[in-house]
Amino acid sequence: MQLNIKDTYQDVFEESLKQPLREHLDELVKLEVIERVDYPTDWVSAIFVAPKPNGNIRLCLDPRPLNKALKRCHHPIPTIDDVLPELSNAKVFTKVDCSNVYWQVELDEESSLLTTFNTPFGRFKWQRMPFGISPAGEIFQ
Repeated sequence: MQLNIKDTYQDVFEESLKQPLREHLDELVKLEVIERVDYPTDWVSAIFVAPKPNGNIRLCLDPRPLNKALKRCHHPIPTIDDVLPELSNAKVFTKVDCSNVYWQVELDEESSLLTTFNTPFGRFKWQRMPFGISPAGEIFQ
């Protein structure tokens, strides 16, 4: 039996985004943010690629099925009333806008395998916490 693809079918990845995706994946491997996976894993998430206005791409993980299974750890955020007394004698204030801030959190091997994702160039797993994982915000704060 032979399975045939319809002539009208469009590839999941736009051809124009494949080379930028390959380069982005190579850069993330070089930075040790992701790692290639060549063996079976229990979880594999989908991705999609969004072009940015500056010509770069945004790699977007779709971990919705995984997020349904993940336990959330709740760390309450302090209220303004809790924080203001600590700031009453402060002389300097700082505002920080972090880029790729979740990449500061290293995943253990078991957690890393949960973040495996599929691309046209093979499967990869995150070695650092990816954006989109449901407990990411609570863990980082």
